Amino acid sequence: MAKMKLGLKATLNTTMKVEAQGSATAIGQDTTAHVGMESYIVDRGKVTFTFGKVTATAAGTSDTDTAYATAQTTATVTSADIGRSFTKVSSGSGGGSGSDWASATSTTFFFGIDIKGIELKGGHFTTKMLPEKTVKAPPDMQAGNAATLSIDAKSVGDNTIVKVEAAALATDDFSDAAASVVSSADSQSDHNLFG
Repeated sequence: MAKMKLGLKATLNTTMKVEAQGSATAIGQDTTAHVGMESYIVDRGKVTFTFGKVTATAAGTSDTDTAYATAQTTATVTSADIGRSFTKVSSGSGGGSGSDWASATSTTFFFGIDIKGIELKGGHFTTKMLPEKTVKAPPDMQAGNAATLSIDAKSVGDNTIVKVEAAALATDDFSDAAASVVSSADSQSDHNLFG
C-alpha cells in the first residue's frame, strides 16, 4: 500500500497578528519626514490573510551645517503558515558650494496566510533585507520643515483589533515622524478545513 506524506499536521487555532513600524528623522535648515502605512488583515473562517506596506522617507538640506536623514521600517506576522517581508533601503548624502544634503528611504512589503486547523510543515514568517541603494542626487526640497503621516489600517473578522500609535514633530532644523500599527483578526469558532 502506497503512503503519501502531506507535510501538515493538526493544530489548535491561533490568532494571526501583524506588527508594523516606521520612523523617519531629518536634520537641516529645510527638512521633511514622512511615514506611510497600509495594513490589512482579513479572517474568512478557514483562511486568514494579511498584506501591506510601510514607507518612511526623510530628507534635509543645509547651507550652514551638516544635513542628516535616517529612515527605518519593519513588519512581522505571527501565527502565519506562510509569510514574508521584504525591505528595501536607499540613502545618500553630499555637499559642496555651501549646500549640504542627506536623504533616506525605507520600504517594507509584507504578506501572510494562515490556514485554520493545520500547520504547513516548515511554514513560518521570514524577513529579507534587499541590497541598499545609494542616492547620488540631492532631493527636491521646499523651504521649511514638515513631518507628516498617512495610515490606512483595516482588520476584518468576528474578533478584530487595530491599534495605532503615531507622532509627528517639525521644528526649526528638525523633522521627525513615527508610527506603529498592531492588528489581528480571528473567527469566534474553529473551522475544519476538510469539513
